[in-house]
Amino acid sequence: MFGSAVVGVPVVLGVALLIWGSMLPVAHTASVEVEVPAPPADVYERIADVDRVPEWRSSVSAVDVLSDDPVRFKETSGGDTIVFQVDVDEPPTRRVVRIDDDLPFGGRWVFELSAAGDGTAVRITEQGEVYNPFFRVISTYVIGHDATLKAYAADLEAASR
Repeated sequence: MFGSAVVGVPVVLGVALLIWGSMLPVAHTASVEVEVPAPPADVYERIADVDRVPEWRSSVSAVDVLSDDPVRFKETSGGDTIVFQVDVDEPPTRRVVRIDDDLPFGGRWVFELSAAGDGTAVRITEQGEVYNPFFRVISTYVIGHDATLKAYAADLEAASR
């Protein structure tokens, strides 16, 4: 009797999480804004120079450029890899990068830069999708859709000082 409860409770919780996740929207939008103490052209160059991203992004350990036209690159972070493609490249004001990989999530990041005094106002918007209902619950309520955006913005600000 006790053994079936030990097995049954996790199964019921798992099913409940899947049902809960199925009720959450697949698509989400999250944004973060930061003011960076550098001119827009310098900030844009830092974002666009994917080869040098591991020098300033704390979570990225390696980047491999896969092609130049269109720009495609693979980021390694915490042992995981994600392939990205640059869809819009409008220096020094706008860049759009999307996930170009077969993962349980997808989407794109929109970088918008504008002059702000002696620095740059940077707005990063994630237009994401989480396909797996279980991961939708985790992304929404545990990790937060804006967690990676906040870390990216903090790293960008720190690297530009």
